Amino acid sequence: MEVFGRCQLSKGNYEQVAQNATEYNTLSTSAKWLEDIFIADWLPIAACHGPEPTEDECLGWKVHPLIGGKFEIGNLQIFSMSVYQSIMGQLHRQLGQRPESTPPPTRSRLKFW
Repeated sequence: MEVFGRCQLSKGNYEQVAQNATEYNTLSTSAKWLEDIFIADWLPIAACHGPEPTEDECLGWKVHPLIGGKFEIGNLQIFSMSVYQSIMGQLHRQLGQRPESTPPPTRSRLKFW
């Protein structure tokens, strides 16, 4: 079964947003839903300030806000879609294993070069 989910910035948890691809495709036609779930209004803002990703790329956080990155244009860059999905999967697994009382690190240990 496919899972259609997202990460909540404030809590860092993963939750289901649609039961299946058909429901996802229906919901994703709503601009409000896309904004609420994916902060979609950031895409045109980011696109105006730099190159647009190709079909196999995405905009991603240099330092994710869940680990102390700033929610700003300067903290975005273009990544290979498969690489960024892998990085985000690892990040969210690690954050899910962190005890609730553990504060986020003050700086990222991820290196991008």
